[in-house]
Amino acid sequence: MALIKLLMLFSLTLSGCICETKLDWRDKKVILPVHNQSQCLSAGTVNVLDMISAVRSIKTGKSLESMSAQELFDCNPDWCICNTTVSAHDVAISIDQNLLNSLDLERDHPFTGQCTHTCDTRKIYETGFHWDYIMMTPLNTTYNNEEGLSDFLAEGPVVVLTKSSSPAFQSYAGGILDSRECNTAGLPDHSLLLVGEGVENGVEYWLARNSYGEDWGEKGYIRLAKGTNVCGIGYGYVLVGWPINNKHK
Repeated sequence: MALIKLLMLFSLTLSGCICETKLDWRDKKVILPVHNQSQCLSAGTVNVLDMISAVRSIKTGKSLESMSAQELFDCNPDWCICNTTVSAHDVAISIDQNLLNSLDLERDHPFTGQCTHTCDTRKIYETGFHWDYIMMTPLNTTYNNEEGLSDFLAEGPVVVLTKSSSPAFQSYAGGILDSRECNTAGLPDHSLLLVGEGVENGVEYWLARNSYGEDWGEKGYIRLAKGTNVCGIGYGYVLVGWPINNKHK
């Protein structure tokens, strides 16, 4: 019985690594493929939209579908389309204030690359998927606040703000990145979609999807050591609150 329990908890690789995956939302088929962010779609944009897509699937049981980036841009005249500086917080604030926490699906409002600025929030709220709130944790100037992140992650993927300027981050090719390799000063300039957590050889880590394409990192993903605010991961989060009964899409 003890052996069976051990095999259930751990996977022993050929290299001798004892690895425990505590949570990986990819196993639930609710994470969209890795993006290669273009000049027109920032990391903040794709991560917040894909977080909402995941929550929609988790909480309604519906198949995973992309949310409409075009709708987001149409309702933000100042952004136009090509603005890679838009942060995850910018996107969350816009959805909360301009779109009443509601979005259509990509298939119903596809990306065109044109700035139409034809935003009809009443129609969007009537036909789109909507939720209770977008939550943004206060920016944490103490630089080491990962408290509560596991609880948030247990309910669904979370967008985390990060600092991407260090060579260790830019050239990351695999393994668990620790603070000594990615401990740059300054404010976050990037974001990741946090999708899981685990342990490798006694080292706890966060698992996150980046937006640099599948050739970067571990097929587009990165593992960050827990507890030391690696790459500023404890600086701030964005997550979704969902209604108990959502009849839309």
